[in-house]
Amino acid sequence: MQKDRIFWYAVALSVILLVLLMPYSMYADMYIADAFALLCTMLTLFSAPVFGVVFYLWRKKTLFGEYFSSMIALLVFCGIFHGIFAVMSWGSCVFAAASAVLVAAMFLGKYIRKN
Repeated sequence: MQKDRIFWYAVALSVILLVLLMPYSMYADMYIADAFALLCTMLTLFSAPVFGVVFYLWRKKTLFGEYFSSMIALLVFCGIFHGIFAVMSWGSCVFAAASAVLVAAMFLGKYIRKN
């Protein structure tokens, strides 16, 4: 596993997304409850590794195999809940938009592979 560069690139992508899109400013905002900030943080902690796993499976060319439906389900879950918190956090806007784009790209890729 240490020599698998794609794995480490996926881990780096997850960490970079986590650090860049963490909702730091939500905790200092007096108009946003701490519970919402905590939920948004937990959702970011869940979503960043999902994007890393999608990247890893795509680079290993196994995304359109047995993992396709589970990755679609995870991305839809991330997209819906980040869409709810998009008003409060710009990071959620990025995750929601990226989830929608990835789901569309994955369906398009699956359709192209079938034909």
